[in-house]
Amino acid sequence: EIAGFFGAAAAAKLIPVPGDQAEVEEAEIKADSHPEPDGMLQLKILRELSQMLDTSADLNLVMELVLEGIYRGVGMDRALFALLTPDRKGLRAKYALGEDGESFSQRFHFTQHPQQPNIFFQVLERGAGGWVDNHRQPQYAPLLPASVTAVIGRSPFFVAPLRINDRTIGIIYADRALSGRDLDEDSFENFQHFAKQASMGLSFIAKNGR
Repeated sequence: EIAGFFGAAAAAKLIPVPGDQAEVEEAEIKADSHPEPDGMLQLKILRELSQMLDTSADLNLVMELVLEGIYRGVGMDRALFALLTPDRKGLRAKYALGEDGESFSQRFHFTQHPQQPNIFFQVLERGAGGWVDNHRQPQYAPLLPASVTAVIGRSPFFVAPLRINDRTIGIIYADRALSGRDLDEDSFENFQHFAKQASMGLSFIAKNGR
């Protein structure tokens, strides 16, 4: 439990414990796949992010730490960040955390089509994200075509633009689609906070020429 608290879930699985090992491993995998919200871990990761920016960091390191905060700290099933392609017409996942993180990351790529609205390109264009729940907010339906739902499913999700200074470069996405757990206001606020910290961190790196 201590190793998991400090983000060393992989190492935790190698620590011998008493009891039925198969049951223990199954419980660990389940707990690791769907973390519960953890305010202390959120604070720890935010401190690590601040310390990282004071020393040396790059986009990948900052985003890995931010996604760790969203996934394990906020308690999401999946957390992902995606970047715009150089021509700004495509969006492709760069890194993801979650039970199916690698597969999800490989599937998460979209191309902008003028005749086919897409929630993610709207977030990029407007520079504002939100809590997207198609069941409660029917206005989102036209922005969630089959090409999108085939990748993310139909569960509610959080999404935020990723900025460097005043220029959007990508998005941060998170959901609880795998476990079916409800999203809530506290989780949304904490997600937004990490998203803002990500943009601030990347802007700081760009300003200092790293």
